[in-house]
Amino acid sequence: MAADIPLPRQVLVHSHWTIDGQKMSKSLGNVVPPSTVLDEWPADVVRYYMIKEAGLEKDGNWSVGSLRNRYIFLANTWGNLVSRMMSPKMDLRRAVHGCFNDEGEYVGVYSEKPEEDNKLRNAVETAVDVYRYNMNVLNFEAALSVLDNLMRAVLSLGKKADSRRIFT
Repeated sequence: MAADIPLPRQVLVHSHWTIDGQKMSKSLGNVVPPSTVLDEWPADVVRYYMIKEAGLEKDGNWSVGSLRNRYIFLANTWGNLVSRMMSPKMDLRRAVHGCFNDEGEYVGVYSEKPEEDNKLRNAVETAVDVYRYNMNVLNFEAALSVLDNLMRAVLSLGKKADSRRIFT
C-alpha cells in the first residue's frame, strides 16, 4: 500500500519442514542449505520431492533417503518413457501414420483391442481434466499424482502391447 502498487490477489505459502519430526531451526543447527541440496540433485527432482513430501497443507520431513527414492522413481518412470520416445528405434511417422486426417483431426487406427484403446483414451481425457482442476486450485500434489497414475497405466498397457507396430 505504501509503495502504491497493487496488492497480490493470492499468496501461496508452504508448510514447515522438519528433520526427524523436529522443525528446522538455525538455533538448533539442523537447517539444510538449499544450495547444498541443489549442488547434489537436479532442481526438478527437488521440486517434485518437496511437492510430494509436503505440499502446502502438511509439514514435510526432510530425508535424503526419500529424495533418492523420488529421484529413482522419476528416472525409472518418466525418464524411461522419454528415453523410449526419443530412441532412434522409435519411428514416430510409422506410429501415427493414418491416425490423423488432412485437417489434423484424430481418426484412429486399426486396433486388435479397441475397447482397451477407448478406455485408455478416456483415462487420458479424464486425467487431463482432473490435472487442470488440481492445478487451478493449487493442489500440486494431487496434480502430480494424476500424472503418476496415468504414467503407470500407460506403462502397464505398453508392456502388454505389441511394440513391433511402432518400433523398427
